[in-house]
Amino acid sequence: MQKVVNFVDVHYTRFRKDLRARTNLTFRRSAVEDYYAKRYAVPERLYVECTNVCNARCVFCYYPKVADTLPRKYMDVAEFRRIVLEFKAAGGIEVGLTPTVGDPLIDPYFTDRVSVLNEVGLPAFFYTNLIHVSSKIERALREVSTFKFAMNVSVAGFDKEAYARLMGVDRFESMKRNLERVRAIARDNPNFSVAVRLQDYYGSDAAKKTFVAFLDSLGIPYTLNTLVDTWGGLVETDIDQVGDLEKKPRLTRIGPCKISYIKPLVTVDLKLKLCDCRDVRDELIVGDLTQQTLAEIWTGPEANRIRASMYDPERMPEICRKCEMYVSIYDYKG
Repeated sequence: MQKVVNFVDVHYTRFRKDLRARTNLTFRRSAVEDYYAKRYAVPERLYVECTNVCNARCVFCYYPKVADTLPRKYMDVAEFRRIVLEFKAAGGIEVGLTPTVGDPLIDPYFTDRVSVLNEVGLPAFFYTNLIHVSSKIERALREVSTFKFAMNVSVAGFDKEAYARLMGVDRFESMKRNLERVRAIARDNPNFSVAVRLQDYYGSDAAKKTFVAFLDSLGIPYTLNTLVDTWGGLVETDIDQVGDLEKKPRLTRIGPCKISYIKPLVTVDLKLKLCDCRDVRDELIVGDLTQQTLAEIWTGPEANRIRASMYDPERMPEICRKCEMYVSIYDYKG
């Protein structure tokens, strides 16, 4: 990635999105609000945070700031099963096992959750750093039979030194060996797939070429991400200090965020959040799934209150004010 930002393209894209959003807010507000309320009366995708533990310390993640003080938690398997069944019965179509912070493969009950998903039959996916893969996990992945299960591996640093610096742990070779292991499983099991998400950085060209050749030799598809977000500003200083990561630009806040309608997350404590992205301080919790159903919370007063607060940038939740994941519901082409 060259250390050059095409500000013309960046600002033109932001201008185009802002203009479309402001135009829709002015002339189509009711139509857009009705569309989202009806289209996502049941969210298509539900993220379930089965653990809050991670085995990396990525410099662009909030987890290292709380890793030493965060109580380790794992969702009860029976509760996981209840939530997934409830989601399916309501009309949901896909489950994500990626937590806000944490890695799904650290969860000691990961294989039990795969068994639940085999029982329920809903497609599922997750992101992982792939540092840890036990033989028990391998067997579980080989036994995926009634649903499509997609593993997405996040990699920052394309050689040993850069990986240790950006991921915060010296596990580059372990990750590569595990890629070989899971690729072998994917070849044998058509219900399981693996892909890699590469996080680019300045000065990566030579190492990136070598690592991409390694992925090509395994036949693993990959995507290249050139920008990082700052977790709503919470790790902005950390990213600036690293110096070789390019930050994602922020869009103007124009009404509710689209993600608050389409990607809720169940926390490890069985609370429901409106958003799966960066709410590490629990500002977006809208209900307790031990007290109410998913449907009751999703269309309930607290969810609607938070969405409505986003019409005023000063009233919206603090985590949303600088979040680079934000996209207005009025940036709508339909």
